[in-house]
Amino acid sequence: MGLTSITEQVGAAVALQVHGHLSGAPITEPYRVLLGAALALHGNILSPAPDLRWTRPTIVSCVAAGGVYTQAVPVAAAVEVQMVALDLLDDVEDGESNPLLETCGLPATVNATTGLIYLAQQMLLRLEGGASLAAILTEAGLRATGGQHADLTLTADAHLALDTAMETTAGKSGSLMAAACHLGAAAAGADAARLRLFARFGFLGGVVAQLANDIRALAPDAVAKTDRALRRPTLPLVYAARNRTPTSESDQSLADREGGASYFAWGVADAYRRHALSLIPALTQDPASRADLAGLLRVL
Repeated sequence: MGLTSITEQVGAAVALQVHGHLSGAPITEPYRVLLGAALALHGNILSPAPDLRWTRPTIVSCVAAGGVYTQAVPVAAAVEVQMVALDLLDDVEDGESNPLLETCGLPATVNATTGLIYLAQQMLLRLEGGASLAAILTEAGLRATGGQHADLTLTADAHLALDTAMETTAGKSGSLMAAACHLGAAAAGADAARLRLFARFGFLGGVVAQLANDIRALAPDAVAKTDRALRRPTLPLVYAARNRTPTSESDQSLADREGGASYFAWGVADAYRRHALSLIPALTQDPASRADLAGLLRVL
């Protein structure tokens, strides 16, 4: 099962799982509608064209670990729900545009994220071995919110270490992608040693994804992104700040510095990508699964 077929075959099954749990949740109908609206935002799991960016690593890891994709559908559904919650919170915290926020307001949006996190936990706890599965996602969420705290409280300046910027990056998407791959392999019944390898692969891939996102935030057309305006401690912005000259600079020199910072961050991302690729032979002997794992890094 390649990445394309995952989109075609699995998306509907994951969405059905999410819809079923949402329909059966012990909540009022107006609140159910609110959570459904969040899950149906552009690209999310209940939207007409979900991007399945969290389903893919979960399903691919399950199959690579020797399972079949149906085993991972329930955990992929829970991962998708929790990530919608975290994405909403990220938009709120960064002051970025979001249709739910604009339509329903801040209090209702924050309450929706709370409900989605609880719903994801309920979905996992109802599975066999659910307590262990829920613990994996909970720990990843704690690490990610810890990384987000650093993102919110630190600023990109010449005094901030590059290592600190990388720790923030790792705590965010690195932890979350590690959990997706870990949960997928766990659904297949992988042993502890292989689970650690899958989690490590996911962690590296998540760092690549976060760095790519941070680089895109510096693009001239990234008008919806607030990283530069808020001086977020992303790796490229910290690198640019540390290479700033003492004198004031023109717009062109700022663009040059940020361009150099982007090249630097891409180099770091490529090193993480290569490390992740080096783990694939230990994860599976199946050629198709190896190709799918490598494909995940390209999708990121």
